[in-house]
Amino acid sequence: MEKGNAIAELVNFSGGYNKGEAVLSGVSLSFREGELTAIIGPNGAGKSTLLRALTASLPFVSGRVDIEGRDVSGLSPLAIARTVALMTSSRHPGLASGLTVAAYVTLGRTPHRSLFSLSDSSADRAVVLENLSLLGISNLADRRLDSLSDGQRQLASLARALVQQPRLLLLDEPTSNLDPANAMMVLRAVRNAVLSHHISAVAVLHDVNTAAQWADNVVILRGGHLVASGSTSKVLTPQSLALAYGVNFSRREAFFAEGE
Repeated sequence: MEKGNAIAELVNFSGGYNKGEAVLSGVSLSFREGELTAIIGPNGAGKSTLLRALTASLPFVSGRVDIEGRDVSGLSPLAIARTVALMTSSRHPGLASGLTVAAYVTLGRTPHRSLFSLSDSSADRAVVLENLSLLGISNLADRRLDSLSDGQRQLASLARALVQQPRLLLLDEPTSNLDPANAMMVLRAVRNAVLSHHISAVAVLHDVNTAAQWADNVVILRGGHLVASGSTSKVLTPQSLALAYGVNFSRREAFFAEGE
């Protein structure tokens, strides 16, 4: 597939949770249309922090974050919500647990709705139905969120993110606590969304083999610094992984579910 232009860029970005304190230091990266990028690294490496930087919810120390060529520091929260969607784990759905899947997914249309809108528009309903169908969960539309399996809830969360119609889809541990079959189901759905919606997806993953199987590109972080980034085949080497994790790696045959 021919890749598109850069959707998001970090340019020598440093930032953290407290103003003036950098968790990420001097990171420069580009995320392109039509690509799934995996973010890997040890605990505390700054993986989820990187996602927050891309949502403009992290205090800057220096550098810049651009979304479609626009500096996010000059964008309103509404403009960002119409461009960037963040999917987090729905293992514990909390207050949303009593909602049907359709109602939960429809919440993702909020950035596109009028402040005074009292009901869903036909356009909203069409987008919701389209994405439920894309992810193969149309049959779950009337089910309560708390009645679903972990894998089904992750797909519902993905649908909610996709109905925002983002250009950049961020996923924080989308396969956390899922068995191999459900993890494959979610990651296949992400790849299908990247292709069908012509977007860029950035996913924090913990398993190196999962990143190798599903990602076009990999970013390796350690201690808030960039260890390596680029195409998966070039970046996932025993040398770069040893630098990140502090233990030796060897390349051997592994078992992979046939996900594509």
